[in-house]
Amino acid sequence: MKKIALLALVGIFCQFAFSQNFVEKLRYQTEMSVGFPLPESHGTPMRLCQKVMYGLNPRLMCGVGAGISRYDKTLVPLFADLQWSVARPRQFTPFVEARAGYSFAPSPSATGGSNLGLGFGTSFRLSDTWRICASVGYEYQHFSQLKTFESAVVRSRFVEKIGHNALSATVGFQF
Repeated sequence: MKKIALLALVGIFCQFAFSQNFVEKLRYQTEMSVGFPLPESHGTPMRLCQKVMYGLNPRLMCGVGAGISRYDKTLVPLFADLQWSVARPRQFTPFVEARAGYSFAPSPSATGGSNLGLGFGTSFRLSDTWRICASVGYEYQHFSQLKTFESAVVRSRFVEKIGHNALSATVGFQF
């Protein structure tokens, strides 16, 4: 009985996953972001990301994404994204978005940390499936890195905890 119920559940899931309606609601987005560090932060953050968004309704989309970020160290962010269109979809559609996730550090001298982002922007419809998106917002990235201090007398290693705060400008393509 359990095998039949499990098989039926898998069949229903496959039908849902590959149905035309599900695929039509998926959007892919590539975006590039440049940050302007706030006081107490150093380094200019840059980010290149890919997102897969699912339209819950015509004005609300949620999704997941991954990319590569550059602060003092290179990081690989994985995040969840929520985007709400302020108005009905038109030629120019303003939106508000929120992002939360975790960044991994491929470098052995750094550890990853949480990342958060809030922003607002607009999307410009090029065709039924293509859009250009532009937004501005705030982003926060926390991570730790291993530092070494050497002098003629002493050699020391310590962990530096870093919290980057930046205003960001983002441009992306959605299809």
